[in-house]
Amino acid sequence: MASAKSLQLASGRELSTSALFWMLQNVGWVALGVLAIATEINLIGLWASILENTVWVATGWLLTLGLRSVYRQVRLTRKSYATFALVGLLLSVAGAPPWYTATEALARAGYHWLAQIPSVAPQVAKAAHADSLQPWWIPVPYWFFYTSVLLTWSSLYFGINAMLDLETEKAKVARALKLADTAHLRALQSNLNPHFLFNALNGIATLVREGDVSSASAMIDALSVLLRSTLQRLNTAEISVSEELQLIEQYLRIQRFRFGDCARSS
Repeated sequence: MASAKSLQLASGRELSTSALFWMLQNVGWVALGVLAIATEINLIGLWASILENTVWVATGWLLTLGLRSVYRQVRLTRKSYATFALVGLLLSVAGAPPWYTATEALARAGYHWLAQIPSVAPQVAKAAHADSLQPWWIPVPYWFFYTSVLLTWSSLYFGINAMLDLETEKAKVARALKLADTAHLRALQSNLNPHFLFNALNGIATLVREGDVSSASAMIDALSVLLRSTLQRLNTAEISVSEELQLIEQYLRIQRFRFGDCARSS
């Protein structure tokens, strides 16, 4: 999702992809952190749960920003979704070790800081000792867990962008259809030129005043057929040559009634 870019949805609404990304990024990680804290409170205590999971979420948040920069470049290549999936899998596997190591380093620093607070130190002593026994290199079970989180984030990133791309295409189709409708309307307006209609109606009125009722009636019929034929073809992208000739014939009939012998001789 490129920054400073807006999408025109098929509904007509504009959507800032940058604002959408930051909203989903922040809300998603905060919700994950709250869930993790609530899950581990009974296991390691409130302060230890807040410390470890806050550090874990913060480092994961930063790491996924780096993944986003890479994924944006990958998406510009317009490769297949299989390629996107492969890149997401490889980077998720490769990103798990540095995420784990950074989390461990910051958590131990955090425990050292909490140990300086007399009222908190006894509450985190057990969790701090357990954390100090963790290896610096990521254990295999942790590797699978961290990779699954990153892979889930990557899947959501590519999936949401695919949905936005689809919305963009729908918006383009909607605009194209709107332009087509406008073109049809203009075609109708050109066929039913107001000047032509006024002249046709005046011609009918003239025939009525002159008492030529049969010609006036025939002219009304011809104008009615022309209007009906044009309206019926309003939503048709193309018409055949024979249909076009029929429209021209109706137009010429009206002109013959208006100009009489002059139109026939021409």
